[in-house]
Amino acid sequence: SDEEQPDLSFLEERTWAFVELTEEELASFNTPESRLDIYRSVFTRYDDFYIKAYGKYSSDEYWTDDIRFDELFKTFEK
Repeated sequence: SDEEQPDLSFLEERTWAFVELTEEELASFNTPESRLDIYRSVFTRYDDFYIKAYGKYSSDEYWTDDIRFDELFKTFEK
C-alpha cells in the first residue's frame, strides 16, 4: 500500500508483553468511572477565555477552544 506507516523504530528495544482474556473474563471487570473534576475558567488578556477541567482519577486535562467575549455576548442579543 502507498499509505505512510508510522515510524515505530523507537519501540525496537522495548520488551513486549500482552494478556489474553476470554469474553467472560473481560466482562468481569468493572467499567472505570470517568468523570471530570475541578472546572476552571481561564481568562486571557486577549478578550477571550476557555474552560479547563481535569479527570477525577486520571488527572488528564481537557479544555475548550478559546471563547471570545464578543461572540458569546452576541448569542444573548435578539
